[in-house]
Amino acid sequence: MPSSTPGMQKTIVLRQRPTDKIDASFDSPTSNFAIVPQPIPTADDLKDGEVVLRVEYAGVEPSMRVWMSEARSYMPPVAIGEVMRSMVLGTVVATKSSKFEVGDQATALAGWAEYLVLPDTGAIKIRSYPGVKPVDFLGGLGITGQTAYWGLTDIGQAKAGETVVVSGAAGATGSMAVQIAVLLGCKVIAIAGSDEKCQWLEKDLGVSKALNYKDKDFEAQFIEHVGFLDVFYDNVGGSILNLALSRLNKSARIVMCGAIEEYNKVGGTATGLTNYTSLISQRGTMKGFIILDYIPRFREGEAVLSKWISEGKIKVETHIHNGGEGGIEGAPGGIIGLFEGKNTGKMVVQFWDATKESTEGVSKLAI
Repeated sequence: MPSSTPGMQKTIVLRQRPTDKIDASFDSPTSNFAIVPQPIPTADDLKDGEVVLRVEYAGVEPSMRVWMSEARSYMPPVAIGEVMRSMVLGTVVATKSSKFEVGDQATALAGWAEYLVLPDTGAIKIRSYPGVKPVDFLGGLGITGQTAYWGLTDIGQAKAGETVVVSGAAGATGSMAVQIAVLLGCKVIAIAGSDEKCQWLEKDLGVSKALNYKDKDFEAQFIEHVGFLDVFYDNVGGSILNLALSRLNKSARIVMCGAIEEYNKVGGTATGLTNYTSLISQRGTMKGFIILDYIPRFREGEAVLSKWISEGKIKVETHIHNGGEGGIEGAPGGIIGLFEGKNTGKMVVQFWDATKESTEGVSKLAI
C-alpha cells in the first residue's frame, strides 16, 4: 500500500548498478535499489497538458536488467539516483489536459513511483473491451501482446502451415506469441523451463508440442519434434538460439525479441554462436526489433488482439508479484522472480488495489 505519511509517496531509485545478479533488498551494501520519499504531486504542480497518474500496477520486463547497466541500447541507461524505469498502469487523479479526465485509466513508460506527473503525450488512455481487464493493457493487450503480434506477423512473416518455434514460451511475450502462431495456422513448438509450464502450453494454449529445455535429452527432442523450422521467435538467446540456427528451413526467419539467458552475464561471458553460417546456406534472416518503433501502429494491433481476446481465442495470463512486501516495495523482487522463471504469463507488481477506494476518494487524496 502507498506510504502512510500524509502528503508523501514512495519512489524506488537505482542505487548502484548490478555487477551480477540483482540484489532486491534495500538495506545491504550490495543493494541495487533505494526507497526515496517524495511529495505526492497535486493539481497545482501541473503544467498545461500534464496529468497525475496514481500507479496501480508496474510491468516487469527482461529489458529492465539491460536498462540498469551501462550497456549501449535503444534507450539510455537509468541513471544512478533516478527512478527505476518501467511500464505502468494507473488512474488519472488530477489533470490539466483536454485529453484526460479524472478517473481515466492509462499506461505509460515511466517508473517506480506511487504517483507520477506525465505529459498527456506520454500516456495512452486504455479502452474498454469485452473480456479484457485493465491490467491486460500491461500484458496481452499492451506492449507485450503488441511485441508478440508484430514480431510474428511483420518481422517473422509467419504463414499457415509453417513451423514456428518460440523460446521462453511460458513468459509474457512467449505465451502470446504461441497463441498468435496457432491462430495463424502454424505448427507451433514451444520451449519452457518446467514440465508444469509445458503442460499448460499444450493443454491450455494449444501448441503442437512443448519442450522442457532442462531435460537431459532436450536437444534430441528438439530435433525430433521440430525437424526444421521456418520461424524462430527468440526470447532467450544463448544455447537455445544456437541450436535453432542448426535447424533452419530455406528462407527461415529468426525474430530477435530478447535474450534473457544473457542479461545477467558480465565480463564477456555471453554464449558464442557457432551455427550462424546456416543463415548463409539456407538464405535465412535474423533480425532484431524494438516494439517502441511500432507505437504508431498500436491501435491497429490492439484492434486485432482485442477481438481475439474478447472471443476467447487468446488467453491472457498475469502473474501478480508483491515479493512478500506488498505494494511498491515488492517491485525489485519482481525482476528476480522474472529471471528465475517464477511467472507464467505477464509478471506485474501491484502498487495499489484500486477496488478498495473510489476514484473520488483517491482524487481528493491526490489533489
